[in-house]
Amino acid sequence: GLNERGVGVVCNPSDTLDNSVVGSVLDQVADLSRAKLLASGLPVGFLVKRVLERANNVAEGVDALTEIDPVYGWNCTIADDQGGLEVVELDSDVFKQGQGGVYRYGPTDLDPSMRRYSSLTDDDLISGSSYTRNVDDSITLNLAGQRVVPQRFWSGFFFRSRRVIDNVTRRLAARTEPVDVPWLEALLAEPEVIDRSDSMNAVVLDLKNRTVHSAMGTIPATASPFVATELGR
Repeated sequence: GLNERGVGVVCNPSDTLDNSVVGSVLDQVADLSRAKLLASGLPVGFLVKRVLERANNVAEGVDALTEIDPVYGWNCTIADDQGGLEVVELDSDVFKQGQGGVYRYGPTDLDPSMRRYSSLTDDDLISGSSYTRNVDDSITLNLAGQRVVPQRFWSGFFFRSRRVIDNVTRRLAARTEPVDVPWLEALLAEPEVIDRSDSMNAVVLDLKNRTVHSAMGTIPATASPFVATELGR
């Protein structure tokens, strides 16, 4: 989504067992034979709406995004037309791992190995469906005969996401011209980037020109042309 103040937000689902449904089972662990799967929290559509309604910049967008718990795991990227850029990885923190279910990083932030989390420069940030900072999103335990483990051990999203992130990183590193909308649209349509098992839409947000470029309605989404929608027109 994009608002009239030049703040954009994109959220991708991130498989994690640190979610409200698993939390509801843990709350009923005394009698699992009668346990019910119960979801709680705010759906991601409302989270995004909250950001677009309130935010004038990235900092305000992050505040709006993280003040209420999500139902499941999400990777959200927030940007503004002044160059602000940040990723927020969310989970339900049912295992109380000390971060409150919120894991943030920007282009200049470094991981424990003193490398950028997912950037080449101070002006780019690459994120997908796999957690980059919240790599140990879940503890490991056995629950009612089922093994609870971090997403990298079980999620089909994880390695598909990592392949795309690595591909985009290589292409961005090789590019000598400034990144623009046509290049990003072409990048999203490349066979190595398309997720053919779960392609619903492809979107490029032009923050300075307040324009959303979207392709949807086909499988993959980029088989359709990108259509530009200008805010307020």
